[in-house]
Amino acid sequence: ETNSNGCSSTSATDTVVNTGIATNNLINSFNVFPNPNNGNFEVDFSVSNMDNYTIEIHNAIGQLVYQEYLSNYTGKYAKQINLSNFGKGIYMLSLTNSHNQNIKKLIVL
Repeated sequence: ETNSNGCSSTSATDTVVNTGIATNNLINSFNVFPNPNNGNFEVDFSVSNMDNYTIEIHNAIGQLVYQEYLSNYTGKYAKQINLSNFGKGIYMLSLTNSHNQNIKKLIVL
């Protein structure tokens, strides 16, 4: 679109969407330790608002190697996970709820 002074204008800023306030379904902490590890590690997090959470771990080529679904979850979570059967490499661990996705890189040596 061109206005009367010959300058071009766009309405791209009209399409910016605010996805919400950061405090919605806040993930207070999200830790993986030890990292790097030998395939055995602990995942822990704390969430203050009830929501559905999904924990997923993908290998370097994107294959899902671990998944856990927590329905209507709130509070502290801690679990030992063993990936030693999947071999050494880099894995991506994601913690997702209805508003956020948090990703950690895991290194298995």
